[in-house]
Amino acid sequence: MLTERTRASASHKTLVLRLLHEHGPLTRGELGTLCGLSRTVLHDIVGALMDNGTVLASIPEAAGASGAARPRC
Repeated sequence: MLTERTRASASHKTLVLRLLHEHGPLTRGELGTLCGLSRTVLHDIVGALMDNGTVLASIPEAAGASGAARPRC
C-alpha cells in the first residue's frame, strides 16, 4: 500500500519527467519555476533521477572547458 508521501513523491517525479520531456534540458532553477516544487524536493527528485540514470547532467557547449555555465539536467 502506497503512503501519501510515496504518492506525492511519484507524482512529483512524473511532473519533473514530463517537463523535461516537453521542454528539453532545463536547469534545476528552470524546473523549479515551471513546477513550483521547493528547492529541497526538486533537489531530491533530480538527484534520484540522476542516480538511477533516468536523466543526465550536462554542461552546455557555450561553457567550453571552463565549466562556468550552470549545470543542466
